[in-house]
Amino acid sequence: MGASEVLGEAAEIPITVAGSVMLAGAHAVNWRHKSHR
Repeated sequence: MGASEVLGEAAEIPITVAGSVMLAGAHAVNWRHKSHR
């Protein structure tokens, strides 16, 4: 296993976490706008 492979795998985790956090944030914002009506 090369160092670049390890770095690649380590970089995928925060990217996935950030993506799910962004999705959750977008859903929360949409839900807030709908509930205010």
